[in-house]
Amino acid sequence: MIELTYTKSGAKEDERRRWLATGPKGVIELWSDQIRLKEEEGYTDALFGGIEVHSRQPLSYQTSTPSHTDCKLTGGDCWHDGSSLAFDRMLRYLTDDPDDDAVIFEELRSWYVSTYGDEA
Repeated sequence: MIELTYTKSGAKEDERRRWLATGPKGVIELWSDQIRLKEEEGYTDALFGGIEVHSRQPLSYQTSTPSHTDCKLTGGDCWHDGSSLAFDRMLRYLTDDPDDDAVIFEELRSWYVSTYGDEA
């Protein structure tokens, strides 16, 4: 079974939002950061992020050595991969509308299934 969660932290000008699809084989994470950039004539807000795969076992294209051994999302060893380009596809859903979270969670569930083969 896949557990879907959302968290938001930080002040508006330095906000981090995270959506997680967590299952027995790993975690698919969508994260976005709201930052304030200084420009010549003041400041502008910018949004950047990524979709990250945190796997408890190496995926078919990865070596047997974990990317790191202290992953907070997997609880230990982690084989990590990610995509900022995939994040760009999700930008239109990063609003404060709760209905958009349903679209994000469905995308993360789909990503989980395509990465790990099933929900179990």
